[in-house]
Amino acid sequence: MTYPRFRHLALLVVLGVAAACASASHNGANDAAKITPPERLRAGPMPEIREEVDLRFEVLIDADGQPDIRTLKLTGKGSGSGHAAMEDWIRNSTFKPAMQDGHPVAAVYHGALKSRIEVRRM
Repeated sequence: MTYPRFRHLALLVVLGVAAACASASHNGANDAAKITPPERLRAGPMPEIREEVDLRFEVLIDADGQPDIRTLKLTGKGSGSGHAAMEDWIRNSTFKPAMQDGHPVAAVYHGALKSRIEVRRM
C-alpha cells in the first residue's frame, strides 16, 4: 500500500520543481522587458501616396539607429501600392536605437500612417 503514497509524493515533487522552473523563467522575462523601444527622431519627407491609406508598419532598427528595410512589414489599406513610398520615407527617417541596460540594441519599431483625401469644390 505504500506504492500509491510514493506515487503521490513523486507527483508532488515534480509539480514543485515545475513551479520553481516556471518562476525562474518568469524572472528572466523581466530582463527582456527592460528594453526601451526605438524612437523616430525625425521623419523623412512625407511619402507621396495618391490614395487614402491606413497603414501599420514595423521595421527592425539596428544598434546604430539605421532601419533594416529588408525587414519592413506593411499591413492595412494601401499597403501594396504604397510600399515603395513607405520604404523611402523610413529610409530617410532618423531613429534612436532601442536601449537595454544603457547600451544600444536592435529592436522592432512599430508605427502607423493614415491619410485621407478630401475633394472641395469652390
